[in-house]
Amino acid sequence: MAMENPQIMRRLTQITLTGEVLEVKCHCGKLCENARGLKIHQSKTQCGEGKKQMQSIVETLSEMQEDSSQEAPHSTGDLSAPAPSQSHRRDSPNTTSDTQLMKEKISRTAETPEEGLDTSEPTWREVQDIVQKARSASAPGPNGIPYKVYKRCPMILRRLWKLLRRIWTKGIIPASWKRAEGCFVHKEMDSSDISQFRTISLLSVECKVFFSVLAKKMTTCMVKNKFVDTSVQKGGIPGFSGCLEHTGILNQLNSEAKGSKGNLTVVWLDLAYAYGSIPHGLINTAMEHYHIPYLTRGIITSYFGGFKLWFKTAHFTTQWQDLEKGIVTGCTISPILFVMGMNLLITAAEKEYRGPSMESGIRQPPIRVFMDDLTITTSTHVQARWILKALEDGVTWARMKFKTRKSRSMLIRNGKVTSKFQLRVQGETIPSTEENPIKCLGKCYNASLTARCNVSRTEKQSDAWLSKIEGSGLPGKFKAWNLYEYGPRSGQVQLPLSSMVEKFKVAKCRLVMMYQGSTDEKVRRAGVNTRSGRKWVADTSVAQAESALKLEVIIGNPCEERRSMAVELGVQGVWMKWDLPKQKITWLEIWRLEPFSISFLLCSVYDTLPSPTNLHRWGMREDPSCRLYGGRGTMAHILAGCKTALSQGRYRWRHDKAVTLWSWRGPQEEEKNSLLQAAQSCKMRVDLGKKLVFPQVVQTLLRPDIFLWSEEASKIILIELMVSWEDGCEEAHERKATKYQDLVEQCRAKGWQTWLFPIEVRCRGFPAQSVWKTLTALGIAGRERKAAVRRLGEATERASGWLWSRREELSWGPGGGGQ
Repeated sequence: MAMENPQIMRRLTQITLTGEVLEVKCHCGKLCENARGLKIHQSKTQCGEGKKQMQSIVETLSEMQEDSSQEAPHSTGDLSAPAPSQSHRRDSPNTTSDTQLMKEKISRTAETPEEGLDTSEPTWREVQDIVQKARSASAPGPNGIPYKVYKRCPMILRRLWKLLRRIWTKGIIPASWKRAEGCFVHKEMDSSDISQFRTISLLSVECKVFFSVLAKKMTTCMVKNKFVDTSVQKGGIPGFSGCLEHTGILNQLNSEAKGSKGNLTVVWLDLAYAYGSIPHGLINTAMEHYHIPYLTRGIITSYFGGFKLWFKTAHFTTQWQDLEKGIVTGCTISPILFVMGMNLLITAAEKEYRGPSMESGIRQPPIRVFMDDLTITTSTHVQARWILKALEDGVTWARMKFKTRKSRSMLIRNGKVTSKFQLRVQGETIPSTEENPIKCLGKCYNASLTARCNVSRTEKQSDAWLSKIEGSGLPGKFKAWNLYEYGPRSGQVQLPLSSMVEKFKVAKCRLVMMYQGSTDEKVRRAGVNTRSGRKWVADTSVAQAESALKLEVIIGNPCEERRSMAVELGVQGVWMKWDLPKQKITWLEIWRLEPFSISFLLCSVYDTLPSPTNLHRWGMREDPSCRLYGGRGTMAHILAGCKTALSQGRYRWRHDKAVTLWSWRGPQEEEKNSLLQAAQSCKMRVDLGKKLVFPQVVQTLLRPDIFLWSEEASKIILIELMVSWEDGCEEAHERKATKYQDLVEQCRAKGWQTWLFPIEVRCRGFPAQSVWKTLTALGIAGRERKAAVRRLGEATERASGWLWSRREELSWGPGGGGQ
């Protein structure tokens, strides 16, 4: 068939849209075919008031289309209006049909890639990286072999690598790889119909490793040759925060349309059973379109050609089912194949109209996709109908279907949402967000054009979840399981605890920097505003910090206000004055600790324990005095300053509990980089239970807590342990160092190499830096040193907790719980 005259086709488009021929004439005398041609002419020639003239013509065109007196709403089915000459009709029996045109449009091969697909065999490093990054808890396939086997057995992994290379060379997929077990996962609440479930397939680990290598190579080829527009499709493409960037751009478009009282049309489309409905023919066409080599196409075709699944439920198990249509969810090659197939349909529809322009001057694409979630954004609803028509042609040609029940449309006219016009796809009307809000990529959209619905939904969910946890009747450490299950990647909670406001500000700053540093230029230059609050603005804070600070300081800036407030607090902010290594507690330790230990540790850090002074301050007790001695009953007095407790031996008992750990550790074999490294034998004595006798080196009445010596090497190490209050720790260190200085000099005068290590542990279980230095000097390093410090701190904290629980009892001894 001969090609139609382009001028006639453009004129027919104008007849289709308005019902009459529209001629657009510039004030310079230039006659243009349509409003778009006038805009191009004025941008090139800089004609005076061309912009205003263009706006008036577009508004006239929109008014003609949006007249409510029309007999029926305009739909995509009415786009092919009759033309004067039958020879130019698109639906003429003598012309190519829409399906044939779509097929010809898609079947055109893409440009020759600059870098072809890497078809070399999998390397050892590629296989090793894939196995290491895989989750150990991933369910195995039909053969029952999990990833854990290959993670822990390098020789078996190397044997697997050799087999994968052989399969790659021959191009024949084993039959066992073409079997999978399907599981049903409900997509909606109270799911009862099979269409309300999605399937996840459990495949062989070996198959997933093999196709992970191939998928990575194909993804690299698609991105490097720019076959995939990452401004449109971010799903399945590494290096992009697709959900955040898509929702950020859409929120900015909605905000600008509302603020400037402009026009915007947004359509959310959902493909019905996307993974399971994409035909194999479309996948083959896509691979051929993007120059995937013949041998690679043969491997993938052979893999899906003989694939079989069986599905298992609580009541029955199906027979083996052939995979005649769709791809396998759970297979590592499926995402990139789905992206390639969808990219064909999107590219064909995207050429119909350009997307909306933002206030920053960046024009966004009319279609944004995250895997199978499509979002259309246009300036007018007429443009949206053209794109819907193009998408409908492509999806229908591919034998797929939109699920209009889960699709939504939102038409903004003069800054307000209107339901005056309807949009249709595949013969069904798309519901409006006025009637049914939609949740897309984690964010809710409704007719209010605000974030209130998201805020209220988050508050309700948080309240419901916390109520369930609170009403479970479990003690505190079992409630911590919920945090452990969804805890941070480090698995640690740092004391003092962080503020929620601080975490909020850090997250907002990170979001601003993500937009500004996005690899997508249309996102980076879009000028997306991050909502943060009235008193604190994230964009302003990041802009101020970037002028003089690095990334670490930018992230730390939100902490300054909280720290400044903590300094002003005389009681709860005392921890700001501590010069101690920060103590980090893992969730495993919280799970192991008793509820009383967790409560005592947290409350003691912030001085919120029910001491007589605090109870008097809170109006719950008249007398703030200590019951044992009579002094002011502060936490410092009870744990470290009560003379009665000192005379009864309570503090000595806590001190001995800490020293016991050193006695248990004892001198080991020769330690590397230890002060006793050259010694053939080493002895240790500890001042526990009975009077310590100093070696026959010098005569002295002093009794250090621990000392180690070697007669062969003539070396002595003295260790004095102190459990003191935080405020008097430095004075105690100097006092002990001065006390034993003469003893050190006497030993050195006798020809012995002597070292003195005064070490301190705070009453609340915080070991000082001197403990770390002493262990290093003794040759204890790495994980063993960290465990020794942790045990010493835990022993001191438990002993202080026991003293606190016995603070009201006058007696102390074997009968009073002192043991």
